[in-house]
Amino acid sequence: MELSLESSWEFFEFTVLKRDSDYNLTDAVTVYLYDDDRDIHLSIKGNPDEAVQATISAINEVLPISPFSFEDQEPDLLYFNIGGNPPQADLRNAMLTVISKLQALGFKLRKLEDSWV
Repeated sequence: MELSLESSWEFFEFTVLKRDSDYNLTDAVTVYLYDDDRDIHLSIKGNPDEAVQATISAINEVLPISPFSFEDQEPDLLYFNIGGNPPQADLRNAMLTVISKLQALGFKLRKLEDSWV
């Protein structure tokens, strides 16, 4: 008899960008928020560090997060715990607020993917 573990992954991802007056890309940040039925995972990647820190600050204003690391993590991603394991609706609203805050700082939304129903 084979055992199978069913797990559904739902995600909310977005990428924001900034360009200079010549339309050269200067800043890019992608936020990944996954729910795998057991836990919620938040990771951020981007460049430069100032843009990543602005994103972390914007998230911290609406959602308590704390950094963590593990042995086999991807080197270009920063990983975070989310305090209190909030419901998906609260997480979605928090991320939409973060996008608005980043847009107020001059970022443009490039991509938004949301599989949460």
